[in-house]
Amino acid sequence: MGTKHKHTLKCRKISFRTDEDIYCILMNRMKVDGYRERDRSKYLRQLIVAGIPHKNFEIRKALQELSYEINKIGCNVNQITKNHNSLLYSKQDRQQLEEAMKNIMELEMKIIETLKSK
Repeated sequence: MGTKHKHTLKCRKISFRTDEDIYCILMNRMKVDGYRERDRSKYLRQLIVAGIPHKNFEIRKALQELSYEINKIGCNVNQITKNHNSLLYSKQDRQQLEEAMKNIMELEMKIIETLKSK
């Protein structure tokens, strides 16, 4: 699961059938996300691997930063919980958590502004 998919040889083929409604939904979403019909395979691969098929580098970068910050906060929460359970919880732990939450909120606002400007 942790392997990089970007430069690997694509040797497996997946085919499936769908009704006209789902096909139209797929084509419309691709168009909204800036993909042409000939990029359908690429779009579906990105949707499966990343969950978000954004071509826009700024959006992907902002989402990666947000994910990184959320992971850091998760580590902080785990440390605070461990300290609390060990009766070592301090005011400084709470301040660190509040600062991390502030960073996430700032990144969310950056992402929203980036999406609005596109």
